[in-house]
Amino acid sequence: MDRGDSVYHSFYLVVRLILPILLFQNLFNAASYIDSKTFNIYVVVGILYMLYNYNINYQYVVFNQLFAEDEFRTSANYIFLYLGPLLFLSNNKLIKYGSMIIVTVLLVTSLKRGGMICLGFGFISYYIVNEMIQKKSDIITKALKLGAIFIFFVIVAVYANEKMGGVIFERFASILSDKGSGRDKVYKATFDLIINTDFTSFLFGHGWNSVVLKSKANLSAHNDLLEVLYDFGVFALLLYLFVWIELVKYFRSMIRRNSKYAPVMAFTIVSFLVNSMVAHVLLYPSYIASFAIVWGYIIGKDYQTKNYIK
Repeated sequence: MDRGDSVYHSFYLVVRLILPILLFQNLFNAASYIDSKTFNIYVVVGILYMLYNYNINYQYVVFNQLFAEDEFRTSANYIFLYLGPLLFLSNNKLIKYGSMIIVTVLLVTSLKRGGMICLGFGFISYYIVNEMIQKKSDIITKALKLGAIFIFFVIVAVYANEKMGGVIFERFASILSDKGSGRDKVYKATFDLIINTDFTSFLFGHGWNSVVLKSKANLSAHNDLLEVLYDFGVFALLLYLFVWIELVKYFRSMIRRNSKYAPVMAFTIVSFLVNSMVAHVLLYPSYIASFAIVWGYIIGKDYQTKNYIK
């Protein structure tokens, strides 16, 4: 790598680090100025953006043509999963539940198995936390609600699968045969790199994108923890885990205070955690930026109403 490339990559990494921080802070500050009517306008704009983004990134599904997957384009549809929870904060039930349905349909028909798994766990966590803070429903009502959610997902999946020629169910049926699109080999190759690294590099890392450049699989680690450990070292990994611990601690305080923002926070945390384990969030600027936007707004709104728990 020559000096020009080195300077470019250094600048690129700085921007990647600073941008999410700025987005988080800006949304945190903006939360106190955005009222419910203005927010609903933003939600409608967000839905239109998602539909437009879906159209340009996954045209084969939209126009019901022969299925031909483009990994980069279908991965772009994870934005629905990461920005979607922000739409669920609307106080208008039609907009709120409408956005949930739209996000579900768009993500299911994007055919990303990891995304669909994240979506399922996300909604389950949303429902559980919502019931915890509401404390209104009896056991039978809770069971009926959970059953209705399950039936909704089944209907969407079956209908979409039929319309797309059985592709969705085939994708899930192939998990065992292709071992998660070859993730077993990717993980082994990354573990081999980590085990065989020298002590200094283990502490401080090998540099940006080193897993991709040095792995026998010629792919990223498909796991944020492994990627951070090899590329940036154990100190960076500890910093990453510290941020996670603080985020979870704040989320626990939201539950103790019965914050109305806790269910959406649960959805985002589960989505981040699951996808970080089976793919990546940190490697893609648009992904981490989406979480920064959502967390900034949620915590900003919660900050206005919370009583500090020492």
